[in-house]
Amino acid sequence: MSNDKKHLGQNFLISNQTINFIIESANIKRDDVVLEIGSGRGILLPLLCKKAKKVIAVELDTQLYNFIKSNFSDLNNLIVKNEDGFKHNDYDFTIFVSNLPYYKSKSAIEWLSCQNFSHGVMMIQKEFADKILYGRKAISILANYSFDLHSVLQVKRANFFPRPNVDSTLIKFTQRKILSKDIIKSINKIFSNKKIIQYIAKKYNIKLGINTKNEFNYLHNNEIIEIAQEINKFL
Repeated sequence: MSNDKKHLGQNFLISNQTINFIIESANIKRDDVVLEIGSGRGILLPLLCKKAKKVIAVELDTQLYNFIKSNFSDLNNLIVKNEDGFKHNDYDFTIFVSNLPYYKSKSAIEWLSCQNFSHGVMMIQKEFADKILYGRKAISILANYSFDLHSVLQVKRANFFPRPNVDSTLIKFTQRKILSKDIIKSINKIFSNKKIIQYIAKKYNIKLGINTKNEFNYLHNNEIIEIAQEINKFL
């Protein structure tokens, strides 16, 4: 990979075994529309197109977009877009599949929390996977409220080129609830400074029914979302 790709954080999957596992884990039916954001060199596209009714491949990098357009023109159920997928909300899809650059993982979770679809699989950095699966950060609250999450495969760094400095995890997620962008912003604000809850609750006489100073870390995900929804009315 040339140096101009390294700044995008792209590490391309080269393991056929892992590629096949991703496809099978996606559980694609003949009437599904698959969205892949960050298609890279299009390694998944022939297999996705073989199984799905339609595949929407979104690639921000113009060089990679042109590579896909010229090398996969024979796939008549493939639509290729050259844009930042996380800045668009007009995709009509049922399944999300992605092997994104690691720095895009948080954006992907937040964006997917606002979309209406069935399920998906995504390759992310192992450390980030552990954070959303087991952590108590804003992104883990969002992820576990919006999706049923499962780690389905640990992928060693040797399965990528160039080889990254970390291992990866393939997660599978099924949509539970859809959030608004405003609620996501509220949750991020809450976790950036938890005192904001007490301040806004006091200012607007919001009865939250909790001692936010001492008990916040023990709240259920649903309770934190409810607080964000209440606070969002006044932000």
